[in-house]
Amino acid sequence: MVRETTYELVRELATPLVEQGLARLDWTEANPRDEWLAGGAVTLVPANDEAASVEVVPGPAWVNLGLGPHGNSHEVVIDKEGQWERHLRACVEAVIEGRYRESASPGRISPRVVTMTFEMPAKADIVVKHHVLYELEADEEEPPAERHFASYS
Repeated sequence: MVRETTYELVRELATPLVEQGLARLDWTEANPRDEWLAGGAVTLVPANDEAASVEVVPGPAWVNLGLGPHGNSHEVVIDKEGQWERHLRACVEAVIEGRYRESASPGRISPRVVTMTFEMPAKADIVVKHHVLYELEADEEEPPAERHFASYS
């Protein structure tokens, strides 16, 4: 049920963008032998390079959002009341509408902490901390201290 509901929500939000040439959907088939991709995944890829992509990976107890060029992670925990669906919709809409930003700072328990902010027009923003547990490769650039991503349109 989580998988189907998640994919239905992504299709609903993405269809007008895909039809207008503003984005595409890249699907990853379900792989029961892979714990991470047991339910498959879908990535909403914007045509605008200044906008953030969103990889959506549904699981039985959560839906993981991998955001932006570094795939910073936000896990939406499944609850019985269905608030997870509203939360997931709000986050994906914020990214599509250009109301998503990231800021990076040095961490104490990890090399970097990325603060992901989903700006909400009528209520408090959704703010998520992502602890980056890996070092950058020699050819990788340090992410900017703050980046506000553009809208898909």
